[in-house]
Amino acid sequence: MVRSFTSLELKPQFKEPYLSTSLQDFWGKRWNLMVTSILRPTVSEPTQRFSSTVIGRTWASLPFVVSGLMHKLMFYYLGRLSPTGVVSWFFVIHGFCLTLEIDLKKALRVGLVWRNLILQA
Repeated sequence: MVRSFTSLELKPQFKEPYLSTSLQDFWGKRWNLMVTSILRPTVSEPTQRFSSTVIGRTWASLPFVVSGLMHKLMFYYLGRLSPTGVVSWFFVIHGFCLTLEIDLKKALRVGLVWRNLILQA
């Protein structure tokens, strides 16, 4: 509709999220692409750089904490709803599960490499 009035091409906000194969695929490549493109350079990448130098591990959950807080503020200021924490916990749990998913993928990848090395020997 906007394109027909202004001749502007808008980027799609979603990329078939129902075809996601994992949480990482859903949140990183298919759901609310504008927010992903904002949170990645402002929250995810600085957090990864800092945490990898300090504790040697990257955490995927911090952008979800930020997103939970942003949603809580939006619900409060737009709807004047008292914060219950349900929405924030939704994002925190998803961030935790995403971190577990990434760690599991790394462990399985390392396990497959070791298995292949052992089988080739």
